[in-house]
Amino acid sequence: MTATVHCQVRIALLRDVVEFDRDAVQPEAIESGTYYLGLEHLSGEGKILKRVNLTAGDLASTKFRFTPEHVLYGKLRPYLRKVVRPDFVGICSTDIIPMRPGPDVDRDYLYHWLRTPEIVALADSRSSGANLPRISPTVMGEFEIPLPPLPEQKRIAVVLDKAFEIQHKSARISEDGDRMARSIFDHRFKPWINEKSSRAFIELCDPLVDCRNKTAPYEEAGIPLIRTSNFRNCRLDLETTVYVSEATNKIWSARYRPSPGDIVYCREAPFGMAAMIPNDTYPCLGQRIMVAHANVSVVRPLYLLYALNSSFVRRQADQCAVGATVRHLRVKDVEELRIPVPPLAVQEVFENLIVKLGSITTKVERLAASAAAMCGTLRQLCFKV
Repeated sequence: MTATVHCQVRIALLRDVVEFDRDAVQPEAIESGTYYLGLEHLSGEGKILKRVNLTAGDLASTKFRFTPEHVLYGKLRPYLRKVVRPDFVGICSTDIIPMRPGPDVDRDYLYHWLRTPEIVALADSRSSGANLPRISPTVMGEFEIPLPPLPEQKRIAVVLDKAFEIQHKSARISEDGDRMARSIFDHRFKPWINEKSSRAFIELCDPLVDCRNKTAPYEEAGIPLIRTSNFRNCRLDLETTVYVSEATNKIWSARYRPSPGDIVYCREAPFGMAAMIPNDTYPCLGQRIMVAHANVSVVRPLYLLYALNSSFVRRQADQCAVGATVRHLRVKDVEELRIPVPPLAVQEVFENLIVKLGSITTKVERLAASAAAMCGTLRQLCFKV
């Protein structure tokens, strides 16, 4: 399956070939039965998670209109890669830009180009706003897009769609294994879900440390920086990793240097999700992330990971999350999350079960990794000028 762009590739400014279609709809004009999409309804995998069927009066602010002709691009925190192709008419948050391709651009080709690591990184670097970084359509309009002939664009999009379908199917099988493990946890540890048998998260760690809440300067290579966008289904997806220098890492990790086997906990987008740092990875922490080193005299690391992602602890996180635009968790609230703590022997039985389950899913994960590598290679070939 080959997809190299061969001939007649021209370079155009995005604003010359795509319309940033901000067709505003006032709240009083929104009718019952209208479909609505907010950023929370878009996944970083390029899928629409949910569409809301509105009743007149549900929304109180201006929205943008979109159609199946548009590509929807999440401009808030572009590193989250919230880019989707709707197949219905609706309205969306003004933090989502409806892009209507002109006659020289295939919609599916545009979608895949916007999701390339290079364009994601470029949009991230050109964003403005300390706490809520957004990319301006005016700034995006200056991006250069390679344009092979339309038949070639369509062929590229078809190839990439098929490749990513293989990747997503492989990843879903692996995720099913994770969901099974979390279900086993919820069932097995119900007897310890009470005040007497639970302890505060911070009491189980040595230490539990918040990140340096400042954007770190990126480098071409160096120490991997874990950001909120790397959290996917209770794991770390390092496909779109950015890096910092050793000097920056010393400053950002002055209180504690994260190590393999430590648990990182996301306080925002997606809040309340934990993941374990993989082997041979010594990362730096990005904003809104905490790191925990389990006190093994009290709690097993793998048990703690599944406890943090359990429905019991997730409900606590949901109850104490704050923020109207982007919900997040305060450091103090994370420290006080109640974690059920059965005897170590019981935790070890659960860990052994998870290890066995993990050995079964390892082959599937390898398939998913191979599919991801294939997708990355194809994407580089497709958009190489």
